[in-house]
Amino acid sequence: MKKIFAVIMCAAALLSATACTSQNSNASGSSNTESSSSSAADSSKKFKDMKEYFESSDVQESIKSIKDLSDSSVFTFDVFVEDNNLVFEYKYQKQISEDKLDKVKSVLGKDPDSNIAIFTPYMKQVIEETDIKDPVMIMRYTNSDGSVILELKYDKSILDKSSATE
Repeated sequence: MKKIFAVIMCAAALLSATACTSQNSNASGSSNTESSSSSAADSSKKFKDMKEYFESSDVQESIKSIKDLSDSSVFTFDVFVEDNNLVFEYKYQKQISEDKLDKVKSVLGKDPDSNIAIFTPYMKQVIEETDIKDPVMIMRYTNSDGSVILELKYDKSILDKSSATE
């Protein structure tokens, strides 16, 4: 039980760092967005798809900061684009045995709405800066062999849920 609690605490710390890093990059980028939108009111979005967005220097800088903070003996952390979705992957460094997978899955998936606050800044940024109509962000937990333990998908409806809780 202590190991599961430690895993959840590590995940929460990583996700909090993600949100803080994202909010800082949004705050620094908001003045640039405002000045560029006033000079070119009808210009198209900055990025046409998730891959372009992901490869931008601001996003890569944010991801690097998160990865630097996510040095963990429990998980390795990665962010990548898959089928025009932004995937946040937490991979266990040690294989979770078959008999413990159900317990781990139930603990990780206990409150999927708790991640909404973490993904909201990213979702806002993706909607503002890309031409993607229905962006999806995925939080994926995998075993050390790469098999998926749990995958949670978040679309732009999280913005409605987020504003309802504010």
